[in-house]
Amino acid sequence: MKISLKLNMSLIFVLGLAITSMAQFTNTTGTKQNQENSDIEYESVFSFGIKAGLNFNTIAQSVEDSDDELATVFNNGFHIGVVMDYGFSESLSLTTGLTYITKGVSRDLEVELNNASNVDGSSSITWNYLEIPFHITYKVNDLQMFAGPYIGLGLGGKLVDDFTITSNGGDTFVVDEESTFIAAYGEISPGDLEDDEEVFNGMDFGLNIGVGYEVGPVLISLGYSLGLNDLEPKFEGRDKDDDKVLNRVVSLSGTYMF
Repeated sequence: MKISLKLNMSLIFVLGLAITSMAQFTNTTGTKQNQENSDIEYESVFSFGIKAGLNFNTIAQSVEDSDDELATVFNNGFHIGVVMDYGFSESLSLTTGLTYITKGVSRDLEVELNNASNVDGSSSITWNYLEIPFHITYKVNDLQMFAGPYIGLGLGGKLVDDFTITSNGGDTFVVDEESTFIAAYGEISPGDLEDDEEVFNGMDFGLNIGVGYEVGPVLISLGYSLGLNDLEPKFEGRDKDDDKVLNRVVSLSGTYMF
């Protein structure tokens, strides 16, 4: 079952409208508070910025049969978005925003294909999300610490297999395939998927923690994202097993605050 372009565009529109409304509300509130409290020491109650950086992605697996567990290594990704910070005081603020982020994982082919004498290439999964964080940020001089939940809506993704296997007997096998990941919300029917399509649970949520350091208007931050929602989809007419796949992300970001 394909998630229609109309559905994805609707999700993006709703998220954008919510963020814009939040920005207008907090900006109005911040201006009013600054006018009424002339003795506030910090410069601005509300500020915003542009954020971008790199991800180092993997997954956590909980499987009943160890043979079903993938051997994994980190998969590189990126993120870009807008940040909004509402300061309650000089040291405490609420930070949110809207981020486009790629998550996923790469397979450790040498471990999985232990009968091969040589494996050259890669096999990687990428899932794309729109993500909204809600962080409480504590600031001490130029140092920041943040923690809080996030909500992510899957937009799709892809599976890319591009590797060559050389067996112990000298035979060579080339694997060059690409499949599209569909983000599913609710139960799906396997018959609605094309041969080159895979599916994952589009709803992701979890917890973020991290630290940052301000250098002028630029904030350099290191974060860790702990996914809490199972990425395996639910199929119509089937009982969901107890296996779980969860996102894990280490991120390095730069944010320019205006």
